[in-house]
Amino acid sequence: SAHRADIPAVVRGRALADKAALDASRSVHDNLDQAQQAVAIAREINDPALLARALTACGAITSYSADAARPYLAEAIGIARDLNDQWRLTQILTWQAYGAFYSGDPVTAYAASQEGLDLGAEIGDQFHARSCRWTLGLAQMMQGDLPDAVTQFSAVTADADAAHDVLFRWGSRLALSNALAFRGETDAARAAANASLAAAADL
Repeated sequence: SAHRADIPAVVRGRALADKAALDASRSVHDNLDQAQQAVAIAREINDPALLARALTACGAITSYSADAARPYLAEAIGIARDLNDQWRLTQILTWQAYGAFYSGDPVTAYAASQEGLDLGAEIGDQFHARSCRWTLGLAQMMQGDLPDAVTQFSAVTADADAAHDVLFRWGSRLALSNALAFRGETDAARAAANASLAAAADL
């Protein structure tokens, strides 16, 4: 889109970064250029907070590829720690855990999830705490720890229902159906899958 002279660079950078991150949460991964524009703006105006935000968006967009996402998220984590931006850090850890799950790395997924869960709970960031509990369950499922995975997904389901969180009302039930199926609990798995389909309508 054309640059508008009346829009401050920092505002444009935030908009580009947040649009990319929101798209990533909907599994839309074809607009890395927007997030990279935000990175370029942040570096040009020397705004570390915006840079962490934009790098996080780049990591979110490329989360399906751990090799692509790793440098973005590593730099973002370093900046967030330097700024003591705990909210941003929980968001970055969520994407780091999600990417590690997709790359088949349950150890990294578990570590990032646990740190993000603890931090989210400490600062009252319920959404990212819920997200990290979900990725923690994914890591446990990958490791074959099915009882704990079921416990995590069940907790996310209850929490998401209470918070009217439509994203995790759907996602937690989908993951729960997988974990139950792996345990051989086919009736419960089918019920969870049907509940996930019903919850998906709210998206």
